[in-house]
Amino acid sequence: MLVSVVIPSRNQAGFIGDCLHSITSQTHRPLEIIVVDGASTDGTVGVLRGFLAGQDVAFRWVSEPDGGHPDALNKGFAMTTGEVVGWLNSDDLYYDRCVVERAVQALRSKPEVDVVFGDTAIIDENGYVLMYWCFPKFRPRRAWRGLTLPQPSVFLRHPVILNERLDESLKVALDFEYWLRLGRKYRFAHVGAVQSVDRDQPNRISHARRGELLRTHQRIVEQYRSEYGDASPLGRCADLILRSTLRLKGVYPCLKFAAGIGSSRLCAPFKLDGIRHLLRRQLLGRLGRLPRAKAPQPA
Repeated sequence: MLVSVVIPSRNQAGFIGDCLHSITSQTHRPLEIIVVDGASTDGTVGVLRGFLAGQDVAFRWVSEPDGGHPDALNKGFAMTTGEVVGWLNSDDLYYDRCVVERAVQALRSKPEVDVVFGDTAIIDENGYVLMYWCFPKFRPRRAWRGLTLPQPSVFLRHPVILNERLDESLKVALDFEYWLRLGRKYRFAHVGAVQSVDRDQPNRISHARRGELLRTHQRIVEQYRSEYGDASPLGRCADLILRSTLRLKGVYPCLKFAAGIGSSRLCAPFKLDGIRHLLRRQLLGRLGRLPRAKAPQPA
């Protein structure tokens, strides 16, 4: 089963190499990588030109002006030939070497499922793990209330991206709208593992354009209100309990990572600034405003 991974990119020379390596290190074959770069000026093109994907991985890229993030993604999706399609932003990466294999196995074992996803590790710009973000089973109404999907961990069957393009009128929060739209008629499944790494770096859209992101998010909420309805007090209470449970669930991968369990299978040498700091962020940190990790001082 051929898997295509689409990477939209613009001026991410410092991170895109890690992203590409996390794909080529996957155990699954065959693989196809498609990078759609928005005419970067920071050295990204040089990284792409020098990238050696290997004889067993197809690698294609373009670098040209585009209409933004959704335009680049729709262009990349149109170039895919795989039965399964993943979407990684250029500053994100896959967590371990079995990510694609797990996604393919889940889709093979559940032919009725169209989209699979997993949990995600959040790291900072220097590679320190900030926390693990765990997710429940996907329900559109719950996603509308804020428990959405981790985009880097998602894999879709090819007909999904053929039938549903990303909304190019949106410059931010496009994945939030996409999952709500797909939730109308497609089936989702959780693979039960940490699948991706979300890099919480200062120049990411959620920080650099936070005001625009929040306004757009609210417009999307209003757009889908008639379909998914207002949250009742009971529903909001259930969400709060679920979020707390998922925070606790994330303690297990925190402890595994701190103990070095499975470290040889990770796609990058992620860093630890101390188990106490990691657990404090896991249990008390505010998503979107996590404190920066500090490198341990030499004794």
